Amino acid sequence: MAFQLAFKDPNWLGPENAGGGNKPFGALTIAVGNGGQSATITEGPGLLGVGKPLRRKEGGQTNDGGERLVFADDAGDREVVLCKRPAARKNNSEPEVEYSADVYLRGSKVVAARQQLGPGAPTATW
Repeated sequence: MAFQLAFKDPNWLGPENAGGGNKPFGALTIAVGNGGQSATITEGPGLLGVGKPLRRKEGGQTNDGGERLVFADDAGDREVVLCKRPAARKNNSEPEVEYSADVYLRGSKVVAARQQLGPGAPTATW
């Protein structure tokens, strides 16, 4: 299992002095590798620890039948929660998929990113 999730204009929820206040920023990219056991933020604000590895902490199902992966650093200061879930269907077409990434620093959510992919779009295999 290796994949990369890229989000355009995710919301920065962190402190105002770090550009916070629920404002979108350029991009957030997260690479998952090592058989799903590690993740790295490869693009985003430096405060998120870009390039520093995270280890898989847990995984499982979401309440709505989706899948969830949680990664954290060894100190517990940074945590990334990735989810893949079915999105709302439009006109009885193929089901769409929604990916989300939430990034936490010291227990506070600082980034919320969402992206829906339509029918036929490539999806990450977990």
